[in-house]
Amino acid sequence: DYPLRWAGLAVSIGQIVEESMPHIGRSDWQGALTGVNRRESLTMAAKTLAYMYQQRLPPTVV
Repeated sequence: DYPLRWAGLAVSIGQIVEESMPHIGRSDWQGALTGVNRRESLTMAAKTLAYMYQQRLPPTVV
């Protein structure tokens, strides 16, 4: 059962990619389609959020 079915999403993107391109696993679709794997994408997002948070801090804290 897919947990986001309640939101109108019948299947995950990974499942669609896996069915249309059997050589790509369900967990590897981000890297195959975008060139950036899931771990790298999450790391970049975390670094960006940390930088944005740091920019909002008063100069005396930094």
